[in-house]
Amino acid sequence: MTTRKTLQGLKLFFGTAMLAFILWRANWEEVNRVLKGISPAWIAVLFLISFALIGVSCVKWELFLAARGAKVPFLQLFKLYLVGYFFNNFAPSNVGGDLARGMMLGRQIQSQSNSFGTVFLERFTGLVALILMALTAALFRPDLILNPTLALFLFLMAGGFAVLMLFLLSRRFQKFAYVILERLPLKKITAKLRAFLEVVFAFREHPALMCKAMALSLVFHLLTVVNTLAACRALGLEADLMILAVVVPIVLIIAIVPVSFNALGIMEGAFVFFLAYAELDSAEALSVALVLRVKTLILAAMGGVFFVLDPNRHPPGSMDA
Repeated sequence: MTTRKTLQGLKLFFGTAMLAFILWRANWEEVNRVLKGISPAWIAVLFLISFALIGVSCVKWELFLAARGAKVPFLQLFKLYLVGYFFNNFAPSNVGGDLARGMMLGRQIQSQSNSFGTVFLERFTGLVALILMALTAALFRPDLILNPTLALFLFLMAGGFAVLMLFLLSRRFQKFAYVILERLPLKKITAKLRAFLEVVFAFREHPALMCKAMALSLVFHLLTVVNTLAACRALGLEADLMILAVVVPIVLIIAIVPVSFNALGIMEGAFVFFLAYAELDSAEALSVALVLRVKTLILAAMGGVFFVLDPNRHPPGSMDA
């Protein structure tokens, strides 16, 4: 427990220090100038895009659940997704949010394996689509591929794409994963992990469903790019959509690295660095990042309200793995 608290403290310190450093280096006269030009109409558009993003994710999540025989109302999944936004503030990357919505849904459908398996697949297909979109967009901007920094990230993303596809499609890899599980000493945890993997690997036999999920994931990540463009427009800034299609996925992947709560400081730093390729200066890029951060915190606050009101936050008497 002490080690866990120490790690949490270090992640909070690291994220806060990163954000403090970025804010300290910022040209606040320029940042204030950019923020003063904010457009309420575009902020409204930004929230509409956010709700569309969550909606697309919930449709995909609903497909995976239905394939496992679990019928959950769309509105309930939407609320749970917002609850996930709330818990992202208390864990590195988006781990806390996924664990929270997975656990709450598991209590509702009486199956943690189906719940966490479908949450994982919803995220997994999204990550695959994110990498695929960035690599495809880069083909239309060869000047970006020639940039050493972006070329390195794109190369790593291509390797990550190959590994992810191996995980999902290779029977040999799946057998190897089960062999490793059998050698773990904690049998109760092993049984839960095996049940989780069986749910995930079962979808290899549903290619049509996986294609639908991938299509929805591509729509989702196209919207993430539009979301960033809308944040730019809200501040009266112009940015090339194709460049954003390359750099925004890189920012989102960097934000997954679990070194600070809710990617605090990490996301802002990544935006400042990579939006330079979209010809935004550091003050403009930081302003975009701050707008997106505040929007996320408002969505998280909504999720906190839904969590308090949700009866499934308390576990029932029993449930399966």
